[in-house]
Amino acid sequence: MLCPYGCVVMVIKIVKINKHKKSDDKNLFHWDILSLGEIFDGGITGTSVVSESRIRENGEAGILKISAVSQGKFLPNEHKAITEEIRENLSAFPLKDTVLVSRANTQERVGESAYIENDYPDLFLPDKLWMFKVKDSSRDLTRFYSYVIQSDWFRQKVSDKATGTSGSMKNISRKNFLDNLVPRPPYFDQKNITEILVCVDNAIAITEKLITAKRRLKQGLMQKLLTGKVRFREFSSQNWEAHLLENICECFSGGTPSRSISAYFSGDIPWIKSGEINREFIDFTEENISQEAIENSSSKLVKSGTILVAMYGATAGKVAMTNINAAINQAILAIVPSQGIDPYFLYYYFVYFMKKVARKVQGGQPNLNAGIIKRTTIFLPSIEEQLAISNLLKLVDTEIKYSENIKLFYETQKQGLMQQLLTGKIRVQTP
Repeated sequence: MLCPYGCVVMVIKIVKINKHKKSDDKNLFHWDILSLGEIFDGGITGTSVVSESRIRENGEAGILKISAVSQGKFLPNEHKAITEEIRENLSAFPLKDTVLVSRANTQERVGESAYIENDYPDLFLPDKLWMFKVKDSSRDLTRFYSYVIQSDWFRQKVSDKATGTSGSMKNISRKNFLDNLVPRPPYFDQKNITEILVCVDNAIAITEKLITAKRRLKQGLMQKLLTGKVRFREFSSQNWEAHLLENICECFSGGTPSRSISAYFSGDIPWIKSGEINREFIDFTEENISQEAIENSSSKLVKSGTILVAMYGATAGKVAMTNINAAINQAILAIVPSQGIDPYFLYYYFVYFMKKVARKVQGGQPNLNAGIIKRTTIFLPSIEEQLAISNLLKLVDTEIKYSENIKLFYETQKQGLMQQLLTGKIRVQTP
């Protein structure tokens, strides 16, 4: 099996070796500096069309959404279906060896781009996406410049030039985008740098697939273990017992802090809001949440090990377990298991089953009903079997977290390499 770590180890070795083989300063900083417009063609702009709020089916065409270009990646599934009549009037679709650029987005995301590796003749460009390629492919590599315009220093230039009165939508003109100055290394330098960065990208992609596989494994294990479809051999003769949640747990919601002073909340207790319960992981630490001071006792304190369920809004139905003492707002339901119940087993139980008690208020955002949750019937095995199940699922969560940390390491390394390689601070030399 291909190991994702090999590529990055090779990259580090190349950079470290060549860091001590720099050319003298005269050559090091003598790359040509040109405007991006001297390297890219004039670009193609998509068209604004009426679309349907669904993904295209077999044989249909689609119009890309702005979100199809995100964090340096092209996401072809981010599109909406269009009719055949509209399709006949469109011609701009993503082409192999081009770069898509978002000309309109938030201040932080305007100018996001992605390199296109294949043709997508059934997906068309909207008016908020540009498509570029280099003018002279015998002199320049489009993929090299896809990395240049993804770099932090270039993205900052674009962000500074973005205009618009709306805080949620900024625009960059084609002229302002193409007028930015960029380095133009010789072709063989572009090729060497691109090969290194592609290697890191491949390592990231492999790790992402590994994370996806582990998450699927976790989902499958929860489906089998939390329903009793698969049992540990030593517990297979024991029956599970039905309980109402309100009979085996304390359930309560939080509150909104006021400005009055209370000795109980001294002002340094983190306050968790429902929007911050946005992951299915247990490591809900102080770094993940707001550090807003709690100054009165109208909001309830929850202790480490409490299960939290977001009740309203975009994160309704998400579950977390806090490992710090904190306070919660009124949009969160806290669940504290009684003695004899493993909190982690109950946590995983709610992660898996919460979708069955979720409902939508007509014409509004998703909401959960605390009464329904409290009256949920839960089937519990013995405490020993609960611990066996939760320990296995915690092990898978640890594996997922480990892979996510590896992915973060690769992404951080990539940004560091881009900063060094794309500016000529480190030169790559072939043997």
